[in-house]
Formats: sequence, C-alpha cells, structure tokens
Amino acid sequence: MKSMKKSMAITTILMVLLLIVALSTATFAWYTAQSTATVNETAVTSAASSSASLVIDENAATSNTANQSEVTIAMTGPINPAILKAAAAPTAGTTELTAFNSFMTYTVNNAGNYASAPVATDASKISTVKGTSATAQSQESFFVTNVGGIATNVNATVTINPSYYAEKTVEDGASVEGLYTKNDTTGVYTAASGTKAENTTYYELKANNFLRVAMFINGIYVGTWAMDAQKAVKYYAFPTDAEIEAAVNADDEIAAEDKAAAIAARKAVVGNTPVAHESYDATASGTAVTVKESLGSMNAIEVKLLAWFEGDSHTNAYAGTGSLFSVSFNGAN
Repeated sequence: MKSMKKSMAITTILMVLLLIVALSTATFAWYTAQSTATVNETAVTSAASSSASLVIDENAATSNTANQSEVTIAMTGPINPAILKAAAAPTAGTTELTAFNSFMTYTVNNAGNYASAPVATDASKISTVKGTSATAQSQESFFVTNVGGIATNVNATVTINPSYYAEKTVEDGASVEGLYTKNDTTGVYTAASGTKAENTTYYELKANNFLRVAMFINGIYVGTWAMDAQKAVKYYAFPTDAEIEAAVNADDEIAAEDKAAAIAARKAVVGNTPVAHESYDATASGTAVTVKESLGSMNAIEVKLLAWFEGDSHTNAYAGTGSLFSVSFNGAN
C-alpha cells in the first residue's frame, strides 16, 4: 500500500511538473498568482503587410515599400472613328494585342451613310506615362504591382465620361451665352456671358458616347468598355483562310489546276474585302472585370490600352469632340 501511495504521489508530482512545463511553453510569460496583476510594456515591431497592396507606376515595383497609387497617361493624338478589323470577335484571355491592333475607318456624311471605302487606321494607344518620376516617360504601358500578400481577383474598372469641352469659333460681337471659358492655370471651365471678348477662346460642352477602351494585361485582351453594355462594339468580319479555301474548292468554274492560285489571290485581298459588320459584347462603363485571378506578392502585370470612337454610328456632327476615361485596379486579400 505504501509503495502504491508513494507511486501515486510521484506520478502526481510528475503530472504537475508536466502541466507546468506545458503551460510555460505555451505562453510568453509566467506570473506568480497574487493580489495584484500587472502587464509590462512589450516592444512591438511591424512586418510586411500580409494583405494585398496594389501600386501603380511606369515600371514594376521592386520593393514592398512602394506606395504609388496613381499614374497619368497621355494617348496618341486625335483619332478617327474606327472599327476593329478581325476575322472573328476578340476573345478575353486569348486574343493577343498584335492580333487586335488593326482597324479600319471610312468617311461618313451627317446622315450616317458611308461616303468612302474603308481604309486602314489606328486606335489611340498610350504614348506617355507619368508616375513617381519627375517627367513623363515615353512608353506604351504601365504596371500594377502587388507589394503585399497574395492578391486574388484583381479587377480593373474603366469609367468613361462622355462630356467634353470642344473649342467653338465665335464671331466678333456675337453672344457667348451657353459657352464656356477655360482657366489655363487650373484647367477649370466657367460659364461665359455677354458677347465675345477679345483674345478669348470659347468652348461648348458636348457629349460623345462612342468612346471604346480595350485593355490588355500582359499582352492578352481582357475586354472592351463602352458607355453601357447595350452599345454594341463593331468589327469587320473577314473570311478565314479555311473559309476561302473551301469556297474556292467548291467553285466548279475554277479549274482544279488553277485553284491554288485562286486561293492565294483571294487571301491577298481579304484585308480589303470584309464580309459584313458584326458585333461583340461591351462592358458597361464603371463595371469591374477580373483581369488576374491571383497575383503573388511582388508580382506585376503590364497594362496596355487602346481607345477609339466607334465608327458605325459616329457622324461628322461629332467631329472635334472627345471623351475622358479613367482606370482603377483593386484586389482582394
């Protein structure tokens, strides 16, 4: 019995000791129980953020201390109303910038009727980027870097403002009611009154709803934004090589030995012979689109933009008008 009691006592002591050890290793401090409990000051240091933190600049960020949140871009000069030249509608996540960057334009009259055959033209693209540097950099893209933890569902949002101040020619002595003047220092427009003043430039407020902005992430198409999703984005539909070959081979009036040459001849002029005007979906202004499902810490995406005025309904009445747009990015933790 004594031996059993002694054994139990030793076991109990060992259990208590083990309990004390377990508690000691699971806490930062061990205090003796008494009537007064105090907490001493503890030094605290900060670590890198574990949440997604996006920065934007003309170059990819190389440090997690980067905090640039805005860049200013300029697009290349005034652009013609245009329609994308493609064999098929662009596909998000697949179509490359080089395959997309081909447009056609044509002259229209004020009734919206075509006045000339389509000719090649260019969409406006980024020409300069001004970020943290003192001067604008001549380049065609900017970068969004995640300097925090893993960013999921990185979204881009394009917001279009169709209101635009267009310069207005005013005759001497004419009324300027309804027009505006611009403060060149602040860039603010103010309503004018009375009659034309000497050495003053006047503007009228117009709206152009035909701006389209296509975005490419790392060279791949992610979508085209318009004022609203119902404003169809047009493209010229061209026959594919396979369709040309099938059409020539099915033409019994072309001798078999001549079909190869006929196929080559048709392919050579296909860029000037669109089959029809087709349309593809537009994302409404202000709507977010996921451009990257996951962006690791200190990883960056390169952003390129193309802008044009939709040419299918853009009449001469809109000549000289423009639109403004802004782009924002966000990502979840």
